[in-house]
Amino acid sequence: MKIVHFIWAFPIGGAETMLVEIMNVQCVENNVVLVVINNLVNKELLMQVDKRVKIIIINRPVGSKNIWYYLKIWFALKIEQADIIHCHNDSLSIFNKYVSGNFVLTIHSVDFNTKHLNRYTKVFAISKIVKENIEKRTDIVPILVYNGVNTTLINSTFRGVNDNFRIIQISRLKHKHKGQNILINAISLLSKNKNIKGVTVDFVGGGSSKDYLQELISQHRIDKYFNFLGERNRGFIYKNLCTYNLLIQPSIFEGFGLTIVEAMSAKVPVLVSNIDGPIEIIQKGKFGSSFKSGDAKDCAKKIIEIIQNYEHYNKAERLEEIRQYAISNFDIQKTAKEYINEYQG
Repeated sequence: MKIVHFIWAFPIGGAETMLVEIMNVQCVENNVVLVVINNLVNKELLMQVDKRVKIIIINRPVGSKNIWYYLKIWFALKIEQADIIHCHNDSLSIFNKYVSGNFVLTIHSVDFNTKHLNRYTKVFAISKIVKENIEKRTDIVPILVYNGVNTTLINSTFRGVNDNFRIIQISRLKHKHKGQNILINAISLLSKNKNIKGVTVDFVGGGSSKDYLQELISQHRIDKYFNFLGERNRGFIYKNLCTYNLLIQPSIFEGFGLTIVEAMSAKVPVLVSNIDGPIEIIQKGKFGSSFKSGDAKDCAKKIIEIIQNYEHYNKAERLEEIRQYAISNFDIQKTAKEYINEYQG
């Protein structure tokens, strides 16, 4: 089977990282091609794509209406003669007017345009909340295929309790979406009560909110608690995630949450905002903790509760159960296989 994965851009992000993992599995038994339209490409992420995957970069400047780039896209899709053109942005349906083939779409969040969804042969949802959102807003019945991560590559070395308490937050630095400001405000509240001795927070990721977040930290005079590590590849995260005591995902909205699954696979306790995607992953509290979305006070309360009762949250048996749940439900092999089955169905 020949599969073209079709996407506007290729920065470091949850959808793009997952796409790399899917292609690397699918290319073992299939002919896989990646077509990226814009010149917004992270070279380090691109290097993680298996050499068996053919990569076509159109290099269109973002926003350009130059017809030359559209001709290049048409030619690339036409010459590949794919059995499946798997789109990862809802607006890519414009190209199926000019190229024959089975166009399918994965919707990665609840923030999508419904206008042209009926142009796709099949529509996939990455979580139950995304599926329900599609059904509520359209007459389409989407197919649920959970996002996945390569759990076999994630270091899960168990760590004991010590005097330092290391928190990690992995996301694009876009606070209106990912809610890093909520975490900063929570740490500020705890610092005033002197309840966070030995606590540090590492932000992993880049984005437009970095200056704002750094200024917010400075305003609260809590610089000593925070480190900005910038963008890190999967290899770094998979190797080092297990060295942290807690992952916090304070998103305002989130269709899924790959970093939550990664932490669960690394045997790291998780604290997430109580929005639908993350809550679905942790089974409403069975496999993690949550706080009220957007509520820094409740976030602070849950952080200190976890710190004070860490022996419970960090029990080897509990973390192994959580890891096995993540492997059973969100491993990339399962995700890639389900897509192949649906392509053929």
